[in-house]
Amino acid sequence: MTTIGTRAPEAVLTGPVAWQRTGVIGTELVVPGPDHVSGTVVVAGREPYALDWRAGLDDDAGVVDLVVGCKGAGWTRTLEMRRTGGSWVTHPDLDAEASVLVDGSPIFLSWAMRGLGTEPVRRPVIRVAVPSLEISTTMVTFHRISESRLRVTGGGPAVTYELDRSGMVSARAGQFRRAL
Repeated sequence: MTTIGTRAPEAVLTGPVAWQRTGVIGTELVVPGPDHVSGTVVVAGREPYALDWRAGLDDDAGVVDLVVGCKGAGWTRTLEMRRTGGSWVTHPDLDAEASVLVDGSPIFLSWAMRGLGTEPVRRPVIRVAVPSLEISTTMVTFHRISESRLRVTGGGPAVTYELDRSGMVSARAGQFRRAL
């Protein structure tokens, strides 16, 4: 049985993790806390922005609450999502079983694919677009094609990610690589 709460499971992160953007100048730093995980993203691309987020997770590394703030030149946006029981309180129209992905963030992808075997798995996904923070839903197929590779299809072009020994997403060619 899964206990819904707002915690940072130790099996998911044991310390800070960082990814360097390689497609644009930028970085993401993720820091686990006793009751949540937080992250900061800074991107200096075509539309420079800074994004701060805080996520509470259940025992299976599913996001149960998420607060995201994003700011750029002359604008600020905020998104809050909370799931209790069997539904999203702040967005009741969203599928409570869906994985949450914040675009461009390897940690959210790592959480979504935890526990995968070798067979492809099709799941509903709630995508948070960055920097707009617009929410969309889609079906995505996660396929762990080897110990060190994950293939994701649906909701856009097929993408292959590199995984580290713990199963965390570590790189995407031309987009990012783990730095810490």
